Amino acid sequence: CFDDPLTQRSLDYLLCINGFFVALELKRSDKEAPTKLQQYQLDRVRESQGVAIVAAPETWEKAKKILERLAYTGEK
Repeated sequence: CFDDPLTQRSLDYLLCINGFFVALELKRSDKEAPTKLQQYQLDRVRESQGVAIVAAPETWEKAKKILERLAYTGEK
């Protein structure tokens, strides 16, 4: 059970916005990639029709627009 990648916490934020499951991983730079475990979990969220976002200071405005669209319109 403890070796299951889906039960290990590695993503920074797990949210529910207007009924959408959202995984948010924050990085210090857009050059920093998610770990293998983080990428696995992000992929599972996307495959389950959720929203998976990796954001860094350079990409925060884009991530913010996605989150605002979910919050205010209920659309991906």
